[in-house]
Amino acid sequence: MSKRNGLFAVLLTILCVSLFCAALYQWDNKYTKNTLQPVNGVFYYEDTELVSWLTRQWTVYPDVLLTPETLSSYTGYRYYEDIGSQEQRGRHSMTYRLTLILPEETGDYALELPEVFSACALYINDRMVLQQGNPEPKNYREAISSRIVAFSASGKTELLLAVSDYSGRNIGLTYPPAFGNAEDLLAMRELRTALHLGLVILALAGALLSFSFLFTMYKERGILTGLLCVCLAVVTGYPLYHGLIKTTVQPWYTIEPMCYYGLLLLSVVLYTSLCEINRKRQYILAALSAAGAVLLCIALASASALPEWTQTAVSWFSAFLKYSCATLLLLLSLRCFWLQKLQTETSTASKNSLILLCGAAALATTLLWDRLLPLYEPVYGGWFGEIGGGFLVLSLTAVILLDARKAYHFRLIYENNMQQMEYRLAMQKEHYQQLSHQVRLAREAGHDLRHHIRTMRSLAEQNQWERLQHYLNEYEPHVKERQLTIWSDHPAADAVLGYYAPAAQKCNAVYDVRLAISPDLAIPDDELCIILGNLLENAIDAVQSQTSGARRIYLRGEVSGGRLGIVMDNTFSGTVQQNSGIFTSTKHNGCGLGLTSIITIAEKYGGLADFSASGGIFHASILIPLSSISGQTEKQKKLEMQKIQ
Repeated sequence: MSKRNGLFAVLLTILCVSLFCAALYQWDNKYTKNTLQPVNGVFYYEDTELVSWLTRQWTVYPDVLLTPETLSSYTGYRYYEDIGSQEQRGRHSMTYRLTLILPEETGDYALELPEVFSACALYINDRMVLQQGNPEPKNYREAISSRIVAFSASGKTELLLAVSDYSGRNIGLTYPPAFGNAEDLLAMRELRTALHLGLVILALAGALLSFSFLFTMYKERGILTGLLCVCLAVVTGYPLYHGLIKTTVQPWYTIEPMCYYGLLLLSVVLYTSLCEINRKRQYILAALSAAGAVLLCIALASASALPEWTQTAVSWFSAFLKYSCATLLLLLSLRCFWLQKLQTETSTASKNSLILLCGAAALATTLLWDRLLPLYEPVYGGWFGEIGGGFLVLSLTAVILLDARKAYHFRLIYENNMQQMEYRLAMQKEHYQQLSHQVRLAREAGHDLRHHIRTMRSLAEQNQWERLQHYLNEYEPHVKERQLTIWSDHPAADAVLGYYAPAAQKCNAVYDVRLAISPDLAIPDDELCIILGNLLENAIDAVQSQTSGARRIYLRGEVSGGRLGIVMDNTFSGTVQQNSGIFTSTKHNGCGLGLTSIITIAEKYGGLADFSASGGIFHASILIPLSSISGQTEKQKKLEMQKIQ
């Protein structure tokens, strides 16, 4: 991956994420929805098909809990407040009031209250319709959840919400309520629930995959990736939890940020591992990130016991921690991408480092928009920081799965090569047994020949020529021609070629093979045997399953122009299947590992391997430049000498 292409990919990521955030801000934001709004505590609702998010000018009575009975006699002051403002800080009790002017005809309506902190009582006209916890100071009890209250009303309708909070959180209506037709409001909630449920299922599926598949190959990365997906499931699933169960401030509202900062911490650890940072620096970066996350979680957990000014400090420290992690991830991925680029422009490592860089850029972009567009609360989706965390987890998971897929592929090739090595040992053992048998027969023949010579000498000395001739006539038919077929001057190659000869003869196939190569061939013996073994094994399987026609295996190889060339043709019956230009195996699902091993070895030395099939003939051509093998061997020797020194 070139430097220009990498820069273009990062800029494209930033642009796409920015456009995505802008689209969410415009069309999935309760504060930018073009809906009716209250004015001075009065909300005129005429369109019964519209859902409105009530963000403007609620009537607020500070430091008091009112009921419909006590409201008429209350003489304290009031003011009008927008949802999301900070004027309620430092207070423990608040009362919100909104007057609804509805159509004269009675209709079914619904009000959604998202997470009122931390205990509340809701009255509609003169009747209490919802109580969560107990807002009374003497009997204060927390209970927070997102609830929908359905009711029938017409004309002038009063909403009164009395809330209390002693936990150190922002009191009262922190998030805008939604009001509208009951059916539409419930449909909106169901869609939001389905979306977040799907995200949670995906995150948990990723965790399961990491703990099972990755754990067997990368134990440490498998655990970290699994924990990362679990953190993402908690972060994206909070609308589900608050919609299903009632919670208290502690520990639930500390667990959520703990999982988010845990997600950032685990991302830092995984980035340092994937970018091959040395262990000492990994521990330092992980320790700094963990210390910040732990300190922030402690501050959130003890918010009720801390002074009021600490809330601002915690908010600033939270932003600092998020931006520090995002900057660190960007620097790590930039370093990784640049170093990999210096090594090779087409390596898989370079592509993976670019994916990491794009993931870090996506996180940094969403955090930047989180600061530039603070007045944002999603209707259906998640917050900008959560979306950035999702992009980050997606990029990390993609890189780790790609690495695991590559490692799994190489593992299969390695197992196949080991099998070929076992075949080679078996070939050499059989070749040795054949040689030993020929030597034993030669010794026996030599021993018998001495007796025959003595007999013939005695007959000759006695001038018994007729008996000598008769003796020779009887002896000659018993003398059998014994020779060992030589397929190649290369010992290792000859062992492989000789090993498959009996199998070809057994199925009545013409076994026409010859390799004109010298014993000092530059290519390593094990790789040469893997190439020949895979070719001949596939050929033997093909001719054994052949149902008609003559069976034939033809193989030739020679060195010419500094290159080793091997060609092989074998007959077969039926059809062969290909997947993306690669022949698939007839023994299992997927590509043939034998052919993949041959391609890998050929490409290792800058060569090529081509396979084709037509007219009942499978054709294989391998060309390997021997000069590149010598160069790699010399380079490997120099590296080994440097290690020794």
